[in-house]
Amino acid sequence: MKKIVDVSNKTGELEIILNKKGMELEIVGRFQTYGSEVKELNIRIVHRAPHTTANTTLKGVAWDTSQLKLSGTIIIEKSAQQTQSFLRENILLLSPEAKAEAIPNLEILANDVKCSHAATISNISEEQVFTFLKSGKSIPSFIHVWISWVVNTAQIKKFTSKFFTSDDCFPN
Repeated sequence: MKKIVDVSNKTGELEIILNKKGMELEIVGRFQTYGSEVKELNIRIVHRAPHTTANTTLKGVAWDTSQLKLSGTIIIEKSAQQTQSFLRENILLLSPEAKAEAIPNLEILANDVKCSHAATISNISEEQVFTFLKSGKSIPSFIHVWISWVVNTAQIKKFTSKFFTSDDCFPN
């Protein structure tokens, strides 16, 4: 039976160990940084037992002058044959001054495994904004569409016309 592990907005070092044969985990994390906030997560997914599965998806949004760093490492020990693991890290920059790092790593000691990773850091181009606005949509609608893949829509509050300021989009 697959278990879900939510690591959203955790920071620092985190290690998740799959040490029982047949163990399956879905590891998810959603991250947001605002203002001058700096947030970093170093996560290690360690496969120690055979026939284990882990799918890890970390997604983040960085606003203003904030910094977000997601570093994930999948470790498959020699005893963890017939293991499957995938790590995805996606970060969306919503300000020209926001900074991000997405660093996926693999350490594979077993020889019968399926293991891979993917990472993206992207921003919103003027062309994308222009194309969206040509369809008659508003800037707030555009931002909502772009960040809804990370942020729960219940968290999205009233937007103003100032496009890249988190204070305008998420007032306290």
